[in-house]
Amino acid sequence: MGVGLLLLSLIGIVFGLTVVKVLGLTDIRQLEKFDHVARPQLEPGALEAAELRAADVAAERSALGTTQEGAFD
Repeated sequence: MGVGLLLLSLIGIVFGLTVVKVLGLTDIRQLEKFDHVARPQLEPGALEAAELRAADVAAERSALGTTQEGAFD
């Protein structure tokens, strides 16, 4: 029974801290900035750079006569 109470209290503390953190945000996008993965939506100019790179890769593949399907054969 003691372990169960300890587990419930730990879950309550984590839930309480999460609620306090979310309520303390002025903008929900602040929470998204803590991801450990680069997200183009949060970086200015990243989407345009990715599209430019994809176009360059497509142009190189078409110049070499390879397709995406043929690249893995």
